Amino acid sequence: MARAVDFRGIELGKDCVFHNDVEGLTRLSSWMKELGQAHGKTEIVFGIEPTGHYWFPIAAFLQEQGIAVVVVNPHHVNKTKELEDNSPTAEVGDLTCYDHGQQIIRLAGLNMKENSSGKRKGKTGITKRGRSRLR
Repeated sequence: MARAVDFRGIELGKDCVFHNDVEGLTRLSSWMKELGQAHGKTEIVFGIEPTGHYWFPIAAFLQEQGIAVVVVNPHHVNKTKELEDNSPTAEVGDLTCYDHGQQIIRLAGLNMKENSSGKRKGKTGITKRGRSRLR
């Protein structure tokens, strides 16, 4: 499977599922070139995880097609996938692990706080002490 992302980390299209044969690699190359044209990109750099021996024919084929190939650390790719998942469940995890909805509100930093001291009563707002991506 391949994903197209620009230099800012914005996905450019749907994932491309392909097989590691000539037909599948041709499909991958065409998909990348079509996305590049559709989004006005002049340069394509293909990042590949070097897991096992499967990446060798992919890298060789793409280099023959004039596409730059860079090797990416699989650890970094996994971290990026975790950070790019924008769904609330990615931040919260399994909802059944929480006993009460208030726990999720606190996790997001949406619980209320009052800024006061002694007789002075200040404004009420949210704490913002939590995961900002949930807010």
